[in-house]
Amino acid sequence: MKKVLHFLASNQYSGAENVICTIIENFKDEFEMVYCSPKGPIDNILQKKNIKHLVMDKFDLKNLKKNIKEFNPDIIHAHDYKASLLVAMTGFKGKIISHLHNNCPFAKTWNFKTVLYNMAIPKFSKVIGVSNKVYEEAIFKKTMKAKYETLYNYVDKMEIINNSNAYNYEKKYDLFFIGRLTEQKDPLLFIEIVKEIKKLKKDINAVIIGDGNLKDDCLDKIKVYNLTENIDLSGFVENPFPIIKNCQIGIMPSRWEGFGLTVIEAMTLSKPVLNSGAGGLIEIFKDNKNFICSNLDEYIESALKMLNSNDLYCKNAKLSENIANKFANLELWKEKLRKMYIE
Repeated sequence: MKKVLHFLASNQYSGAENVICTIIENFKDEFEMVYCSPKGPIDNILQKKNIKHLVMDKFDLKNLKKNIKEFNPDIIHAHDYKASLLVAMTGFKGKIISHLHNNCPFAKTWNFKTVLYNMAIPKFSKVIGVSNKVYEEAIFKKTMKAKYETLYNYVDKMEIINNSNAYNYEKKYDLFFIGRLTEQKDPLLFIEIVKEIKKLKKDINAVIIGDGNLKDDCLDKIKVYNLTENIDLSGFVENPFPIIKNCQIGIMPSRWEGFGLTVIEAMTLSKPVLNSGAGGLIEIFKDNKNFICSNLDEYIESALKMLNSNDLYCKNAKLSENIANKFANLELWKEKLRKMYIE
């Protein structure tokens, strides 16, 4: 059985971490796989999922080499830019797969990071991107053209449905935001949207699910806008699906996005998600652009239309589920990834 070592610089649990866990859980009978990252909140998640975790005190070249020597993998699956670049510098002679989960703004221009990543590409056997946009918007796309392949994230529909019934959550919400509280996800715009909708719908209620460096800014803005009775800030929730089940409409105003995994997960529960169309989101909604909003007014108008029309809401809820179903084909997803491992 071939051994695969997954490297990721983050110690949190979000989209990329979710994808790694999904890979390990679905290939445990075919490959010996280990998750390797710095210690942190991810530890408890991996323990509950019974996934072996090689813990790094610090994510640097010295510790990467140490863990490669300890596990002695046949394949290294490096996730995102930092891990990919450092793995390329270790001198590892086996197969290296670089998996890009985001189309970060820095990847669109030549700078110190993109020059270094461009130099590392020859060491990769394959570069995976979670959407076509990851390739199209990369300044180094010419270098990686022959090695690049899009692999959309797989979403386990039954697991999400089961998780949504894992516990009872009584409070109901009109709107929800889920994601890291960071510049990329733009939770502050979500708060602006709620503020404006409140002018027309006094009893609007919403929830923000997630944590991050903008938490204090969110709390301040909620207080300044007098929205403490309208917006709950839940923090990070390991299983947010019972909360999402009790919500009506999602709003994901990301400034950039590799794929948009949380959008698909929410739509699996038949929740319409208004979004920015950034990065991979435009591919998800290419045939349903009515879900895409380009400014504050469009978010407000689209949300109010659904909140005020049960027929329109039900139509978009069913459409959302149908869109999500396109990403629930496990065998097709496994076959594409398996081929990358064994070729």
